[in-house]
Amino acid sequence: MVTDAHLAQGRVYPPLDMIQQVSHNIATQLGHTVYKEKLALLYPEPKDKEKFIASKMYTTDYENFEPDTWDWPAN
Repeated sequence: MVTDAHLAQGRVYPPLDMIQQVSHNIATQLGHTVYKEKLALLYPEPKDKEKFIASKMYTTDYENFEPDTWDWPAN
């Protein structure tokens, strides 16, 4: 996944901001290979491996960074 533009910049690996995309592509290709070679541990085989793998990937998206707070009674 290193492009000619990356190589021109002197990169050997893709930039860090592409890590999710690179990880997803590697995992998807690995998923195809393990089912093809009958080495998979998860059955039945997911119909859409790309979508399945994406659903299992870590994400840094959070709904809210603030802790939950509650109003205490005034008594």
